[in-house]
Amino acid sequence: MNYEKFKLKDVLELDRSIFESSYTCDNHIVPRVTQIISSCMHEDYIVQWANSLGFKHMSYKATLNSYADYGTTVHEALEKYIKGEELPPDVPMNPINAFEKWWSQISSNNKVKVLGQEFKLSCPYYGGTYDMLLSINDKPWLIDFKTSTHISFRYCLQLAAYREMLKYNNIADVSGVLVLRLFKDKPLYEEFVLDMNNEEHKIFLDNCSKLFHSMVYQYWWRNYLEKEYQRIYKLGRRNSDG
Repeated sequence: MNYEKFKLKDVLELDRSIFESSYTCDNHIVPRVTQIISSCMHEDYIVQWANSLGFKHMSYKATLNSYADYGTTVHEALEKYIKGEELPPDVPMNPINAFEKWWSQISSNNKVKVLGQEFKLSCPYYGGTYDMLLSINDKPWLIDFKTSTHISFRYCLQLAAYREMLKYNNIADVSGVLVLRLFKDKPLYEEFVLDMNNEEHKIFLDNCSKLFHSMVYQYWWRNYLEKEYQRIYKLGRRNSDG
């Protein structure tokens, strides 16, 4: 992907202190992919879900954090499972058993090799950590594990961003991406596959990259201008008070 096409280069001179992130590129802080998407894209079902929690007198933030902790626990357990390491005793087993079924099926029908797991990536504009890079019949595939209640369109944007970072860092030009949803309440899984040999899928993912890069541009400028507004507003207040 040619970043110049999306006019991203002009954001590089903006103040990086506006970002709270553990990702860097060339010793400069860059925002997280998931933060950019969450900030720029809101889905109605999230508002409805938050309202339903309120009716139940449940904290939205606390519930969200518990879901995030659950997902982190599952991701860490999957990393151990694939490496053949012993799983912690408190791991929720439905997602693990679901993954085991998927892994058994894909391994029995294909030549499979793990190229990377939980690997941090960055480019000049953003950073993120992919779940798994898998060689399937000698072709690299990007895999994303989810424990959410459904597969969201925003996951496509996330994978599109990771695909761009893999190319930027000359690691791989993936042959496809796959979202693997692991059910919490039963040992079942659901797949969403985009195969780059399928022209329709390729065009869709390319357009996801374009949409995500427009979000990156918006995110950088919005955060910068909000900070500038606060500075100018405070300066104006001081002048007025004086």
